[in-house]
Amino acid sequence: MRKSMGFSLIESLVALVVLSIVISLLSEWVSNAQRASVRVNQQLKLEDTLEQAIAYLESVEFKKQREGSFQIQEIVIRWRSTILRQSKNEYYRRQPAWNVVLFNVDLSFYIDNREVASVTTAMTKQWLEQ
Repeated sequence: MRKSMGFSLIESLVALVVLSIVISLLSEWVSNAQRASVRVNQQLKLEDTLEQAIAYLESVEFKKQREGSFQIQEIVIRWRSTILRQSKNEYYRRQPAWNVVLFNVDLSFYIDNREVASVTTAMTKQWLEQ
């Protein structure tokens, strides 16, 4: 009987096949984890950008400007407002000199000219009627 001194060629090939399958599965898992991490970071950045966008829109005079765009870091925000309701059209007005308007504001967020998110919110503005 002959004493075995190492691995046979078939054992080595089977070990290489198993190792290559494990490595390919592991690389796919790492790739998916990286893509998920990028998406999570993008969502967190979009939440901060939304807060900044709303703060910016609070300073815009909707009486003069109803749509536009601006940029926060690498994110371009395009917005458009439409009137939902205004006090000058109401039957009873508490402050006849002021027009209080409820706007529907649509925001679209773009990165590299690709829309990544869109949000609709309501904002109230008021101005003195002359």
